Amino acid sequence: MQDSMYFGLLGGTPTPPAPPPPPAPPVCNRIRFYPTAGNNWRLTYGKFQGSTDNQTWTELHFVNYTANDGQWTDVNISNTLPFRYLRWFNDNGYSYTQINEIEFYHNATKLTGTSFASEGDGHQAFDGNTATGYSTAAANGFVGIDLGQ
Repeated sequence: MQDSMYFGLLGGTPTPPAPPPPPAPPVCNRIRFYPTAGNNWRLTYGKFQGSTDNQTWTELHFVNYTANDGQWTDVNISNTLPFRYLRWFNDNGYSYTQINEIEFYHNATKLTGTSFASEGDGHQAFDGNTATGYSTAAANGFVGIDLGQ
């Protein structure tokens, strides 16, 4: 501080301190999801993924089973990396991507953000209503949230 003050006295402008870096996004270590009624098999071989840049994706959980129809599936994952973007990605070869609800968590805290999707905005998958959901006929469809951090 003394040097900045001295520099200011000599006619220069003191350099302000650098702003602190933005906080890192929270680490997603739990996922809950609710399949579309009668189409729970469409989730099989899809994946939940995380990304820091919305371009390169890391697999968080691979659904190598048929989720129970009409029930929440709750999965603890061993992820330790913070991701800004979290999504469900259907690259299982079926033509439809359908999922009624998705919840991402850091411990007991539900993560929230702005929804995005391969078609539309995907908000139905995050509205808390298991009777509504996201659906697209496009192959390789996805729906997720941007945590905005």
